[in-house]
Amino acid sequence: MVAIKTTTLAAVLICTASVSATWFHVNRGCILLNQSILCAGNDGARQIDGGSAHVEAKLDQSNHCQKDFSWPSSYGDIYYGADNCLYDSKGQNINGQCC
Repeated sequence: MVAIKTTTLAAVLICTASVSATWFHVNRGCILLNQSILCAGNDGARQIDGGSAHVEAKLDQSNHCQKDFSWPSSYGDIYYGADNCLYDSKGQNINGQCC
């Protein structure tokens, strides 16, 4: 019985370790990320699971943008640039996605 519990616990720990999340950063200003405000600077970053998020940007009445962005869920960090485009940690645009 002890061997089964140890094996089960090991399997759970392995599965938990393989789940990845991405830190979503904003380079300038503020956006709505999955309906929560995220700003550059002291606000930091938000952890997102699943490799996708809904973004609302250009938060003025004349130039508002809404877009569903996606990225490989294995990415550790992504950045919403000052130009309203999505970038990986190497500064490369992710699949031409811009708002």
